[in-house]
Amino acid sequence: WASQVCAAGLAFCSAMGAHAQNPLLDEVGVRIDGSVAKVRIQFTMPVQYLYHFPVEHGGLVLIFFRVVTVDGGEVSLREEVRRVRATESLPGFTVTYVHPPSRNFVLDPLSVLIQFDRPVSYKVSQGKDKRSLYLTIPIPPAATRDP
Repeated sequence: WASQVCAAGLAFCSAMGAHAQNPLLDEVGVRIDGSVAKVRIQFTMPVQYLYHFPVEHGGLVLIFFRVVTVDGGEVSLREEVRRVRATESLPGFTVTYVHPPSRNFVLDPLSVLIQFDRPVSYKVSQGKDKRSLYLTIPIPPAATRDP
């Protein structure tokens, strides 16, 4: 009997530990739509956009958000990084999720840091699927011309 209880306890702890370490960042993609590049940051859980800084231009942008979950899912405690290579239209960039400094997500909301290889202008928005955030980046006219 004791070995069954111990085995059940180990299975529960393993399941909880694995659940807590699930990544939050799913994927990062870029789509060119006319004269803008749309960067999609996809998450594994529903998120709610809160705010970002700086407001519209820079080499770095910090986006704050909240995870919206009904199943009590745990937020990842690991740093996660995705790198996107430069194209003719868009500089390369890195998206980094750094776990929050505390578990008080009201005082310390979650965030992703986007670091571009050179400064860009952008607008940030919530995705309609509630699992993504978008950066819309104007493409300079020289990059949109056909050769």
